Amino acid sequence: MKKLKLLLMMGIVVLVMLSGCNQSDAKKDIAEGPVIPNKNQNQDQNNNQKEKQNPDNNTKKVDAPKSNRIKLIFAGDTMMDGHVDGVMKEKGLDYPLTEFLPILQQGDLVVLNLETSVGTSRQLMEKAYAFQTKPENFVLFNPLREKLLFSLANNHGMDGPLAETMEELNKLQYQYIGVGENQEAAFRPHVEEINGVSVAIFGVSRVIPINTWTAGENHPGMATAYTYEPLLAYIKEWREKVDHVIVFVHWGEELAHQPNQHQLNLDEKLVEAGVSLIIGAHPHVVQEIKWRGNGQLTAYSLGNFIFTTSRHNVANEFVALEVELSKEKIEFAKVWPGKIKFALAQHLKEGVDGQRILERLQRISPTIKLDEKGVITPKH
Repeated sequence: MKKLKLLLMMGIVVLVMLSGCNQSDAKKDIAEGPVIPNKNQNQDQNNNQKEKQNPDNNTKKVDAPKSNRIKLIFAGDTMMDGHVDGVMKEKGLDYPLTEFLPILQQGDLVVLNLETSVGTSRQLMEKAYAFQTKPENFVLFNPLREKLLFSLANNHGMDGPLAETMEELNKLQYQYIGVGENQEAAFRPHVEEINGVSVAIFGVSRVIPINTWTAGENHPGMATAYTYEPLLAYIKEWREKVDHVIVFVHWGEELAHQPNQHQLNLDEKLVEAGVSLIIGAHPHVVQEIKWRGNGQLTAYSLGNFIFTTSRHNVANEFVALEVELSKEKIEFAKVWPGKIKFALAQHLKEGVDGQRILERLQRISPTIKLDEKGVITPKH
C-alpha cells in the first residue's frame, strides 16, 4: 500500500513538471512572437545576387550629389557708366539688378565680363566709346561681393588707367582676372575649391584696340589670345592641378549671330587643351551653345548684361548661364533668359519674350536640347 501511494505521488510530480514546461514554452512563444522576414535584408540579398549576375551594375556612373558640386553662374557684358550711371542716379544704385539678383545669389561663384575701367580720373583713351565706372556704382554688387569674379580682359577694360582700375577694385575687395602688372599676373587664373570641386578660371581677350594693351614680361596689361601661346601653356600647367579649367574669352564680331572662324579655331585649341567651360563675350548678342558630351561646353556669347539699351532689339536680349560641376563632369546646365530695358536686367520668367530667346538659342545650337525652363541637355 505504501508503495502504491509512493508511485501515485511520483506520477503527480511528473505531470506537474510537464505542465510547467509547456506553459514556459508557450510564454516564450508569446513573448518572442513569430519570426517576420526582413524585407530590406531580402532586397539587399536579391540586389547582391543581381550584381553578381551582372557585374556592370557595379561600375554604373551616377550623378554626383548636390553637396559634391560647384554651381557657377556666368553673365555677359557689364558696365555702369554713361546711360546706366544716369539711371542708377535716378532710380537707385541697386536698380539694374533688382530682378536678376536672386538668380545670381543661387551660385557658389558668379563670373561677369566687366566691360569698363574703374575710377574717377576720366583719363580715357580717345575712341568712339570709352567707359570708366565710378567706384560708388559697385554698391550694385555688394550682395555678391564674396562670390563675384570679374574678367577685365576685353576691349574696354583699359579705357582708363589700368593702375587706377586695379587699385579701385582692390579697395572695393572685388576679385578680377585678365589684367596684371606683367604677363604672368595677367594670365594668372582665379583658383578656388568649393564643395570639394576645384576650378581655375582664366580671362583673356582677342579684341583689343591697340597692341600696347597686351601685358608683357616687364610691363602691365591684358592677357590676350591673338596667339595660342602663352595661354595654352598656362592652361596645361593648371589642368594638372585642378578638376576643371574655365576660360572667359572676349572674341568675335559685334552683332554677329554666329561665331566666326577665329572663335571656332580658338575654341578647338582650348578644347584640345582640356578646358571644360569656354564662356564668350563681345558680340553683344546671344550666340550658339555647344555641348560636347558631359566633358565640355562652349557658350560663344551670352550677350550683354548690365548695359545700355541698344537700338538693335536682339542686342537687348541675353542669357545668364548656370552650370553645375562635379569633380568629373558637367552635371547640370541651364540658361536664364533676360532683356535689358533702360539699364534694368529684366528676368523673363515666362511669356513670349523669354520663349523667343530660348527658341532662337535652340535654332542656332544644334548640339543641345532646351526645355521650356531653359534646362540644357546634350543631344548625343
